[in-house]
Amino acid sequence: MTPGAWFHGRIYERRCDLLPDGSLFVYFAANWDFSDVTYQGSWTAVSRPPWLTALALWPKGGAWNGGGLFRSDRSLWVNHGPDGVVAHQDHQPRGLDVSTESRGRGEDFPIFGIRLERDGWTKVAELRDEYNLHGGRGNRTVQPLVYERPLVGSLAVLQLAYSQTDMHPRWDYSLSSAGESARARLDGAEWADSDEDRGVVFAKDGCLFRTNPPGDDRVQIADFNADVRNRRKSPPWARQWPWEAT
Repeated sequence: MTPGAWFHGRIYERRCDLLPDGSLFVYFAANWDFSDVTYQGSWTAVSRPPWLTALALWPKGGAWNGGGLFRSDRSLWVNHGPDGVVAHQDHQPRGLDVSTESRGRGEDFPIFGIRLERDGWTKVAELRDEYNLHGGRGNRTVQPLVYERPLVGSLAVLQLAYSQTDMHPRWDYSLSSAGESARARLDGAEWADSDEDRGVVFAKDGCLFRTNPPGDDRVQIADFNADVRNRRKSPPWARQWPWEAT
């Protein structure tokens, strides 16, 4: 694990994407700081991980949509929808082919669902909800939205279920063993995915873990809680595009 940038604000993790070789990262972020109004308080940017220094940046000015998905090493879809997208004058996408077609207005969806299905997940149940008539605000889920991903080299399946009560979303990950209908919940997991043939990796409480079906044995890979929040200046290579590196 390589320490990188801290960010004073919010990164919307389900609207981000990483090139398979790890060379570029696209993310949607907000700090609602209008000391420089040209950034509009929220933006989509491309950086070189583990740094967040913006090579390309598109001001957003709100929390609907945002983020993007890589279509290839030099092709990016920016998810700004009907709001339009114009790159910041100081952060132009040099050498990057950018598309901005609208795929619907939302927050984590539709972009998160598109990313899941691209990366090998299958939708197995549609979200069904109803208006909450019991003193709450908004809708409550009747049937969760469910995605599943088979694990390489086994019959085990990783599942993600999304539901909501009022305005509060919930993400539940679980793991089933080969040939068994019972599922082991990865309680508290904020993210989980298949790590090829090495099992499942998931994030929880500032740590990273690895497990294998049935999910009972969990090995801690890293603990990031001890990392001190400070300003770290990105190295020179993180301030230029990979194809411009000398």
